[in-house]
Amino acid sequence: MDSFGQPRPEDNQSVVSRMQKKYWKTKQVFIKATGKKEDEHLVASDAELDAKLEVFHSVQETCTELLKIVEKYQLRLNVAKDLPVDSLEGEDFEKEFSFLNNLLSSGSSST
Repeated sequence: MDSFGQPRPEDNQSVVSRMQKKYWKTKQVFIKATGKKEDEHLVASDAELDAKLEVFHSVQETCTELLKIVEKYQLRLNVAKDLPVDSLEGEDFEKEFSFLNNLLSSGSSST
């Protein structure tokens, strides 16, 4: 769950991975049990599906990273809104927010 109480895409990734593994295992067992070779159209279809899944996972990962950045930005805004206006100027501002700048520059590994 993210800080807004919404499920994150990676929370479901293990379910998708398990389903994919079960599918491929079942498919291989079926092929061996029937003694049939794979249909070339089926192989091409599987390759197309694999490519689409790869793109999906890439987009999913990018969206997760963007969500983390937005959450960090929201954190900065929440801290800034509670500060008096005169403290938002000059060196004091930089000192107050140096920890947040470090947080944002550290990337997604800290979340």
